[in-house]
Parts: sequence; structure tokens; C-alpha cells
Amino acid sequence: RTGVKKNMAARLIHFIGIIFTLCCAMVPGMARADDVSDLDRARQTIRWADHVKAWPDDPRGHFELAMLYALTGRVEKGLDELKPLQPSFSVEVLAVYQPLLAQEPDNTDHKFKMAFAHYFAGKTEESKAMFQRILDENDPAHVWAMGYKALILGNEGKNDEVLALCQRALAVDKEAAGIWFLKGEAQRRKGDGLKGAADMIKALRLRTMDEFRWKQLERDARE
Repeated sequence: RTGVKKNMAARLIHFIGIIFTLCCAMVPGMARADDVSDLDRARQTIRWADHVKAWPDDPRGHFELAMLYALTGRVEKGLDELKPLQPSFSVEVLAVYQPLLAQEPDNTDHKFKMAFAHYFAGKTEESKAMFQRILDENDPAHVWAMGYKALILGNEGKNDEVLALCQRALAVDKEAAGIWFLKGEAQRRKGDGLKGAADMIKALRLRTMDEFRWKQLERDARE
């Protein structure tokens, strides 16, 4: 009977994982940085979305819009914006933001974008280090510096470290859908399918609520 339960849990978590991946692609639920309000993030998102619509071949516009979607929890949309970009574009991103960070060493967004540029260039150690810099130098409670670092650690199979970061992040924001997803994935990899399934179900529910909230914020931002 125990074996049957484990098998059912494994099938359930696999099915939920497929649905979540199709809906979210990676990790939703991003929080703000540098005390920028959610409404300001919505205004920035609209501005870059309009830019991309006007200049669809501009890689910088696609990247900036993707980062705003990441910072506001809509990573599936962010991934769509990154699809037209070549991996070599990460070099251009670093060329832009390294001098900006030198001028503004406390700017969280600069570090966040550089961390992503390192990740897309395949430099995961540099990416993890930059997310850690955000936690050490800017905000030890930055949910998504923890979240994206946990994502990389999960890819490396370091599930205990992932779970520890997820617990820290959920202590800050218990409604961060992407963190629940990361936690569920780590539980699954460790062999606890039932806990993993419960976490993923919660992630799906929270993601739906979060998407509705951001649509309302963008409507408000256009007024």
C-alpha cells in the first residue's frame, strides 16, 4: 500500500509539474526591489512593452521587458521576450550594467540584470554570486534573489540548500507562488512526492491570483 501511494504521488506531482511548466515556464511571483512600488513596476512594464511593439527588433527592449516581467512574477512572458535574443547578447548586457553598477553600487536592479546575464552566458557561479550580493549588500529579505539562486542550486541537485532558501523566502512572503514551486520541485527530487504535490498545488493557486493582480495594476497604470 505504501508503494502504491508513492507511485500515485509521483504521477500526481509529474502531472502538476507539466501543467505548471506550461503555464509558468520557470518561476513566477517576483517581488519589487529598491523600494519601487508595484504600480511603478506596472508603469515601467507598459513603457517597455510599448517600446517593443514599436521597435520589435531591438534586443535591449526585449531584455528590459523580460526583466520587468521577472521582477513582477510573469516569467512565462519574460521567456517569450528572451526567445528572440542570442546568448551572446549577455555580453552587451554586462557592458551596459557593469559601468552603471560602478556608478550606483547600491542599485539592486543593476545587480539583478547582471545576474541574469551571467546565467544566460552559462556562468552560473557568477550568477549565484551576484544574487548573493543582493542579499548581502542590499536586502537580506529579497525574496527573488533567494528564489533565483535557489533555481540554480536546484539545477545543480543541491536540494537541501534549495529548501533552506525557500523557507527563508516564504518567511518573508508566504504567497510567492514561484517559491512554493521551487520548494515542491526540491521535495520531489528528494523523494517526497506528497509534500511536493501539495506545494505545487499551492503555487498554481497563488499564481492565478497574482496574474489577476498584475493585470489590474496595469489597467490602473494606464489611467
